[in-house]
Amino acid sequence: MGNFGRLRRFNHILNERIERFPEEYRYLYQTNPDEVARKLNDAIRFGVKMAKRNDHFVLPMYRPQENRVQMLMPIYMNRIAGGSPDFALVLSLDCKNKYYLPETILTLEDAYQDARLISILDGMWLTPKNA
Repeated sequence: MGNFGRLRRFNHILNERIERFPEEYRYLYQTNPDEVARKLNDAIRFGVKMAKRNDHFVLPMYRPQENRVQMLMPIYMNRIAGGSPDFALVLSLDCKNKYYLPETILTLEDAYQDARLISILDGMWLTPKNA
């Protein structure tokens, strides 16, 4: 897919899914989109680090429209895990290159509905109380 494909997906998240961000980042995006992009990139890197420490940090979800499994990674825009994440990043496997690419973001409610079909939600970050 190359860098262009990754950039296109990143732009999709910022340009077409900004309404799923916390209010402070939606406002900041209007005045400084580059800052929101940097913060999202930092939050994704933080999520990757957390996933390397705990293999239950990233959860599988079933996408029935395409009959495939994707992964959900919690995104903490302030990079402080422990509370409720701001949203879930949907990751799709790039089979050719053997790594996951950001696809889109889901609200916690939507992520919970999709993940509960195939995951045992053990109270880590995606629970009915924060969904």
